[in-house]
Amino acid sequence: MKPISQSNNILAPTQKSQLMALGTGLLAKGCPAEALEVFEQVIALQPKSAIPLFNAGVACHQQKKLTKAIDYYQKALERSPGLTVALYNMGIAYVQADAPQKAIPLFLQAVQQNPRYVEATYNLGIAYEKTGDAGKALSAYNQALDINPNHAKVLNNIGLLKLNADDLEPAVEYFRRAIAMDPKIAEAHFNLGIALQVLGSYEEGRTCYRKALSVDKNYTPAKWLYLLSLPSIYQSVEQIETLRERFIRHLDELIETTPLATEQQKKMALRGMATTTNFFLQYQGMDDLEVQKRYGQFAHEVMAANYPQWSMPRPLNALRSGQRIRIGYVSSFMYSHTVGDFLLGWLKYHATAEFEIYCYHLGRQRDAVTQAINAKTDHFHHCTANNLEAAAQQIATDDLDIVIYPEIGMCPKTLQLAAMYLAPVQCAGFWHPVTSGLPTIDYFLSGMLLESENADKYYSEKLIRLPNLGLCYAPPALPSQPKSRADLGSPEDLFVFLSSQSLYKYLPQHDDIYPRIASQLPASLFVFISDKHGGITEIFKKRLQVAFRKYGLESDRFCLFSPRLVHADFLSLHMTADALL
Repeated sequence: MKPISQSNNILAPTQKSQLMALGTGLLAKGCPAEALEVFEQVIALQPKSAIPLFNAGVACHQQKKLTKAIDYYQKALERSPGLTVALYNMGIAYVQADAPQKAIPLFLQAVQQNPRYVEATYNLGIAYEKTGDAGKALSAYNQALDINPNHAKVLNNIGLLKLNADDLEPAVEYFRRAIAMDPKIAEAHFNLGIALQVLGSYEEGRTCYRKALSVDKNYTPAKWLYLLSLPSIYQSVEQIETLRERFIRHLDELIETTPLATEQQKKMALRGMATTTNFFLQYQGMDDLEVQKRYGQFAHEVMAANYPQWSMPRPLNALRSGQRIRIGYVSSFMYSHTVGDFLLGWLKYHATAEFEIYCYHLGRQRDAVTQAINAKTDHFHHCTANNLEAAAQQIATDDLDIVIYPEIGMCPKTLQLAAMYLAPVQCAGFWHPVTSGLPTIDYFLSGMLLESENADKYYSEKLIRLPNLGLCYAPPALPSQPKSRADLGSPEDLFVFLSSQSLYKYLPQHDDIYPRIASQLPASLFVFISDKHGGITEIFKKRLQVAFRKYGLESDRFCLFSPRLVHADFLSLHMTADALL
């Protein structure tokens, strides 16, 4: 999310000199470099006047010379502390310079001087958001809405905060309000599309992406999601086949219509790649090798065009006697998450005498698992800023021998890094269990018990089968006083099958498993975990209704959907089941 540009409206000069008129005229004509020369002459003549300094700051700001602009704004404020617009512009410059923490006190001071200054309040929210303080960002946005309830950009930003917090229904309402106030905000259409698709309204979401493109044909994120987004859950086998064919066709279209000749074209492609991954392609249950290779080669070309310094394989380092092999792990999920738990298992028993361990955590979230990973690491980098280049530079600077990406495909930033050459040997982990398709990845680390004898043909990488499951996972501590079936809503007199995976992982071609069992075991019950978004659950329920009726049965009689549970109750639910599916 970008802050608004600084205003081009220059304060009226206090002296109606020909130089001031000339300078402001040049700014108005879009000639900031020439205007700066004129304002510097005025400053020499009137060194105690704040207005020429402020105008010089605007001229520098328009040229993206942010450090120099900030210096001029500061000097203007030293001469006129009540120059609120200088506080505002200086705050904008700091945000644009990726220093939002320095912008916050400036916006606060501007709002203190003018409590009705809605743009300062709005940008205060942006600055808080960029520092990761969603609570204060929301407070600032609500304050801006108190000043102007119809501020479309504020409404959109509140919606985005709700979306990022997975509070989707309110997010949808805020995006719709923003669009009602200003239908020309492409980002609001785009964000609405994301929220609707997560809620299960896949085609409605694509319509929103198309509307965003009608507002701004160069809005790259909307183009990528319009062409490549897939539903999180499918209604039928036929829908999978139709949408898979469309995805492949659209991928070819995207590649053919994404030039990488100019700097602008390169940046637009990079922005598009930062929007999505092929995560849901892998939940169609098909051979994805060729599609992944096509996308992987395209991803590498986009990254190589933007970062040629990391576009070629790196030579193997020569190890000196006694030197440990430098191995790095790159992930967005180094916290209490399946990926983080599995990685911690690896690190606990890592051969530290032979390996010097580096970890690069790309996500914002930190918890006890993050701390435990840090404790098992020689060098831990928390790359929280949304700065892809800084993360890549850190990995390259550390001069690793081996880099491992445990879950390529679950986070765009990780995929972008994996599409570059940042270490001589590059590996993918199986915590997103599909080939990356990337020409930059040498090995795919899996487990002997996870792969068939002919599994190598499904990978673009060399498949490495680690012993057993390839994991070290400590079983969870079971609750000392687990809840009963009655506590969890299950009858005591039925044979309970628990199927506790996320609903989007169940394919429609397998729906008949449940009624086939039920027809042989009438006193049975199938317990599922409801999706956190009701639309996904409803799609799956309708599929089960169709499947059960083919066997002359009613799904409501055999299927129970448990609400989302805290971890202890989730474990209790497993303990009460007779069988796990």
